[in-house]
Amino acid sequence: MFLLALQLGRTVAELEQTLTHNELMEWRVIFEDTHFGELRADRRNAEVLAMLYNINRAPNKPAITSDVYMPYKVKKRDLTDEQLKAKSRAFFSSLQ
Repeated sequence: MFLLALQLGRTVAELEQTLTHNELMEWRVIFEDTHFGELRADRRNAEVLAMLYNINRAPNKPAITSDVYMPYKVKKRDLTDEQLKAKSRAFFSSLQ
């Protein structure tokens, strides 16, 4: 929620008051597809660093992936879609 607030230039409290459950789920899908914000910038930099390493490596050295240069990796979420929906419904209903 904090990344979305930062991206939109709003506070978390403002989002909690105005964001619907469906809109939050749509933002989640967009984030999983694009990784906007600093995570996207980290990935872009890691791609460049991996490319530079790979074009300058010794012929007998294996190529590396950009994951080596990521400061942290995004973990896949542990919740199913249904669990996430239930959790967000509970969160939004607690605000009323």
